[in-house]
Amino acid sequence: VAQPCDAGIIKSFKSSYRRNMLRKVGQLVDDPAIPCLDTAAIKKHVNILHCLQFSRAAWESMSAEIVRNCWRKAGFSVGVAEPEDEAAPGQPAATAEIHLDEEMDELEQP
Repeated sequence: VAQPCDAGIIKSFKSSYRRNMLRKVGQLVDDPAIPCLDTAAIKKHVNILHCLQFSRAAWESMSAEIVRNCWRKAGFSVGVAEPEDEAAPGQPAATAEIHLDEEMDELEQP
């Protein structure tokens, strides 16, 4: 059984995390106060707080579309109600909803 995280969520997260890390290293390279940028200097100037911030930014940059596509690629059908299907004639369209409860109920049935 394919796992949704294996289907691209982790790849997207890691890509964003690395991009944030490289930005920080780029800032260190441009910093004239650091004469020699080696692994030890990077370890000294990038701490756990930075790593947590990189993780947070990576997760916040993850779009719902990426997550939805990964679930779909893993074989889970995520039913998304289209706004125009939910709206009564003459009323504004309702927001789209993901009906995961219905999907879970179907999976639990023998």
